[in-house]
Amino acid sequence: MVDDLLASEARGELRVDRRPALVAAVSNFSNFLDLCRKTLRNLEAGVPVVVLSRANTGQHVYRWFQLLREAMQREGVPPELCTFLSADLEGQRRLMAALPESPVFFTGSREVACALKELSPLTFASTGGPNTLVASEWTPPVSEAARVSACIENSGQCTALRHLVAPGLDRQKLEAMFDATPSSSSAAAALQHGHFAALLEPWAKQWSPSEGEASPSPVEGYSLHAKVAACFKLSADLPTDSTSPGQEKGGGLEEHWRRVVVDATSPPGGVGDNNPAFLASLSEWLVREQPITLAVNEARDQGFKLALPLFENTAQVVCSAGDVSESPALTCQARPQDGEIFGEFPPRRNLARHTHFPVVVPSPTPGYTAAYTREHLERVAAAAAALEEEGGGYSLCSSELEVRPGFLEARPRSRAGAPLPGR
Repeated sequence: MVDDLLASEARGELRVDRRPALVAAVSNFSNFLDLCRKTLRNLEAGVPVVVLSRANTGQHVYRWFQLLREAMQREGVPPELCTFLSADLEGQRRLMAALPESPVFFTGSREVACALKELSPLTFASTGGPNTLVASEWTPPVSEAARVSACIENSGQCTALRHLVAPGLDRQKLEAMFDATPSSSSAAAALQHGHFAALLEPWAKQWSPSEGEASPSPVEGYSLHAKVAACFKLSADLPTDSTSPGQEKGGGLEEHWRRVVVDATSPPGGVGDNNPAFLASLSEWLVREQPITLAVNEARDQGFKLALPLFENTAQVVCSAGDVSESPALTCQARPQDGEIFGEFPPRRNLARHTHFPVVVPSPTPGYTAAYTREHLERVAAAAAALEEEGGGYSLCSSELEVRPGFLEARPRSRAGAPLPGR
């Protein structure tokens, strides 16, 4: 995709902005998100990159930066294209203030994204959200899908389950869901035993129930599992966000990073097309809270009666469909090798507070700050005008082309010259 971007630039269709790009490293998946998606993609287009250090897990980021510099030297890539900035938060803020027209690429919480966007207008942020699994029936495969989705990598995946929706739930079923959760002394031990959804013992001990006695929940309003470091809350209603009175709602359900915390919603009228009022409320909730992933599971012979209306009414970026009896969908599954389009969007109505543009993967990272050339837009306008003269194609909104940031608006027409709906 970067090759296509560079080819478009060579044809004079656009310009790639080569001001330094700042990469704000994340705490996990830095070698994937920061190194591959952000740093390498910019370097491929000749965009200088400044990798920002972290207060914690900083050595991991610095290690891949050193390996990258060694690879650049072997391949003859100018080393000055990539810089590592070891600085505290104030030092990083000074750099951003000195480079107000440089893009900042960030993956993390909505709160940090908002703070970055206020300082650096060209912030391109991917943010988290309350990932949701919906099932029309509560079956053993659905229970296992919910467990591994909630516990994946000690709840360290950005797509870990936070909200469960299913009929007929009770405390006993939620306890049983977590009963089979394994624990591991370390990440290496988990890999050795093939556990991708195990809880790390040193971390889990801070939440582990006391033997022989009921333990208070570490999260107010939630129940602590009797044997596993996992908390859950059951309600007939959808979760309410934790925003203060007077604040704008949406995006307020606390993530509890690296902790297994699940809100379970079990409406008395069931989950399916027989309860349209609940499906409408759930759709509104999903649009307001904007999870990264939505997994919908129903009987295979139902013909997507549950998945289709949820997708049509929410347009979730990552929406997976599975069945309740054999292969339920997980919130934590990702299939980029199969052409999956992935995106971590903040709530749509607050988009501009978090990011300059929504970030979709895969995409050519330097393309977010690229711009069409005036000459290319004039050629497109001339071609559209020629089509209009032939009695079809696209009719420009005005006789003269106005070049400005934004979109070129055109109205499609039929060959007979009649306006067509849409733009």
